[in-house]
Amino acid sequence: MAVRFSTLHDCLAFAVGDAVESVGDVAVLDEVVPEDRIVWRIENEGFDGTHGFYLTSEGKETTVEYRVEAILSDTDGRLTWRRFEDQFERAIEALFDKLTRVLKR
Repeated sequence: MAVRFSTLHDCLAFAVGDAVESVGDVAVLDEVVPEDRIVWRIENEGFDGTHGFYLTSEGKETTVEYRVEAILSDTDGRLTWRRFEDQFERAIEALFDKLTRVLKR
């Protein structure tokens, strides 16, 4: 059973293996390594893969990379990705913009 979340606080309360439903699709928290990465496994028809945030630090500089790694089936997977691609891009751009503004404070 997947749980819907409405706030960042709700999302941060998850443990590895917990599922989240968002816009009708399901992701399972796959891996959390503090100060290194947080990875979600995407569980949708035709879409086998993960998306996550990966951190690397060098001195006082930290880089946050967002990565999607997936294998798409010919039909269902490609349709699923097309449906979410624009949303993902906008959401991630907004998140990185906000992160930049917060870090400049």
